[in-house]
Amino acid sequence: MKAKRQVGRELLLETVILVGLVASIVALWPDNGLLWCLVLGESVSALLLWHRREDVAIYAASGLVAALAEVVFVHSGVWHYANPVWLGVPIWFTPAFATAALCGLRLARTTIELCMNRQSEVMG
Repeated sequence: MKAKRQVGRELLLETVILVGLVASIVALWPDNGLLWCLVLGESVSALLLWHRREDVAIYAASGLVAALAEVVFVHSGVWHYANPVWLGVPIWFTPAFATAALCGLRLARTTIELCMNRQSEVMG
């Protein structure tokens, strides 16, 4: 198991990247080009930090599934986007969703590790 301090840093980093992604989308959604560049940069940064095979797999799989699902939802009339670019979906959606999924996986994994560290401290 990793040291408690290192696990805490990972948890903070994962949270900061996810919050930064959300803040970028909220602030810049009207500008597809700028948001696309920023989200792509955040995606590349996340994959440079977390590039184990399972990290890349969750990024790719969640991006693909999300893109397909969004196209189906939009074309079925479930919802729509204010400024779609590709098949009714903003161009930044897929890498944003994939990065959010990667951050979610990492946050869950790190939280479990933090809990396991605490449990082992209590037990002895």
